[in-house]
Amino acid sequence: MNPDKVAAYTRIACGENPVPTPPRIAAYTRVSTTDQDMLMQQFDLTEWGGRMDWDLTLFPETGSGMKKTRPVLEDLMNALRRKEFEALVVWKLDRLARSVSHLVSIYEELNELGIKLYSFKEPEINPETAMGKAMIGVMAVMAQLERDFISERTKAGLHAKKMMGKVLGRPKTKLPPGLVEHLWSRSIRTLASQYGVSRSAVQRLRANHTPPP
Repeated sequence: MNPDKVAAYTRIACGENPVPTPPRIAAYTRVSTTDQDMLMQQFDLTEWGGRMDWDLTLFPETGSGMKKTRPVLEDLMNALRRKEFEALVVWKLDRLARSVSHLVSIYEELNELGIKLYSFKEPEINPETAMGKAMIGVMAVMAQLERDFISERTKAGLHAKKMMGKVLGRPKTKLPPGLVEHLWSRSIRTLASQYGVSRSAVQRLRANHTPPP
């Protein structure tokens, strides 16, 4: 055996040069339907983790990326908040986020936690390089534009409805005839039962009307 290797093994055995612990990395994979195959994502990330000597934990999820609630992703984010992993890797960024603004939101939270984000298919998105930081900055700008466009479309739609004479906001509830006249002469329970409204509706009416002298 090579003398240098013998010396290295001797130091490890004596505790002088302990084997470094591989970094714990979370890997998130997702497909939209059960008909799609997740094996390619898992194979690529597992092979990548082997080359990088990572202690990789897979978080597979099936469901549309447009859903606001994804149980596996939420469990993963909670684990990251508890600092159970040092980095998050994905096969592709669109597997993780439903929009540019969502992606930037996730990245900003991970950055505050001191956790890196890497993409197998998009190696240029690397937070450790100047180009990667620049790309993330561009995504942040695009996310702000996305939010501004949504806001402008919403305002334009409301303005158009107003110009057409449509009443904005929740429609006003029509009160049963006689309810206001008897608002203070009977109990809330009796009024609610008699006029077919909820007790809370009667309470709101009383709050908005002055009782008779």
